[in-house]
Amino acid sequence: EKYRHSSDEFQLNEGHGLIVYEIWSKFLILSYLGTVAISMIFVIYLIGITIRVTNLERRKREELRTDLLSRLAHDVNSPLLALSSLSLNVKKYDKNIHTGIEQATESIRRLFAQTDKIDKKLLDEPKISISAIDKDVDTVPLVAILKEFSAQKRSEYSSVENIEINFSATDESANEFVKINLDEFKRHLANLVKNSVEATEGCHLRRIEIKVSSASDLRIDIIDSGKGIPADVLPHLGRKGFSFGKTHGKGLGLHFCAESIKHWQGNIKIESTLNAGTKISITLPACQAPDWFKTDFYNLTKAKLVVVDDDQTVLARWQTKFQLKDQDFYYFNSARDFRRWYNDGGQFEDELFFAFDYHLEDQTTGLSIVNEFGLSKESVLVTSAYMDSNVLIEAQKLNVKVFPKSLI
Repeated sequence: EKYRHSSDEFQLNEGHGLIVYEIWSKFLILSYLGTVAISMIFVIYLIGITIRVTNLERRKREELRTDLLSRLAHDVNSPLLALSSLSLNVKKYDKNIHTGIEQATESIRRLFAQTDKIDKKLLDEPKISISAIDKDVDTVPLVAILKEFSAQKRSEYSSVENIEINFSATDESANEFVKINLDEFKRHLANLVKNSVEATEGCHLRRIEIKVSSASDLRIDIIDSGKGIPADVLPHLGRKGFSFGKTHGKGLGLHFCAESIKHWQGNIKIESTLNAGTKISITLPACQAPDWFKTDFYNLTKAKLVVVDDDQTVLARWQTKFQLKDQDFYYFNSARDFRRWYNDGGQFEDELFFAFDYHLEDQTTGLSIVNEFGLSKESVLVTSAYMDSNVLIEAQKLNVKVFPKSLI
């Protein structure tokens, strides 16, 4: 009777009853919680399987990428060797073409070596960044590098009408070294020269100057006679994504250049005048020369120079550098001629100083001649392969100093 009422929502007729149950069961609660827990574990298991499959696929792709890069680096070595062989044949007729081919093949080898090095870093260090790559530095003779770079660019742009690419360096900077990532540095510098070439398009005078000077730091100036850059644009240059004067420019080249120079403890400055040209100045801190570098040639003041190099233009450079007269030197353009002279009495002459090129005829090298006759103490290796780690290791074993040929 106490449940009987006249509500529209709930009404009991006479003769009917209402039974109310209150259920409290630990078993049901535990069953519910257990079902939820099992469901969560199952979901986590499915997520774990998905991650494992994804990681497995990623590892397979990384292994495939590394394998392809290694295979490509190996396969490209054959045509590079063919090019080197071809350049030796061309050398008899045109030294400049020979030099150009050698520089190009060496650049390709270094590019593949750098790619392989970066790829390994990417695999071993997931958090690697551009800055980490920039900090993987080489200790390099800046003037020698820039002289060779300038010669390469002159050859590259030789078909461009009225273009001049000149290089100069002060005497004080000639033997100075800097710590940079060499491949990145060349890439940035090539981009800056390309910009300068484009800036001079349509100008009557198309001149690009690359200058090196030394004070507390080493300074590189890239000066062009181009159209110049408006004053209101200059503050924005180097900002990521900002491009000026290029239809499809992405605004990345100068930005990455500035970032790299910053990581090498240097800085970059841009000055420009409309219709007069632009000057980009890069400063880098000088560092101590490495052990392999021949710092002086004081022996030449009292010793007779013996040059063994198949490039006869090198002799003229030695003569100019040290003001040598005919009685001050011997010159041999092959290992065969040197051996004949040395065995026929040259070994008995007093006060000789030997300058060997690395690459001689056939498989003979300057270091193999040094080792053959025991000339380590009185010899220097003068070569364009001064950044080749294998050459430097071989020279170090013989205790022979190395000097960049471009600095003669």
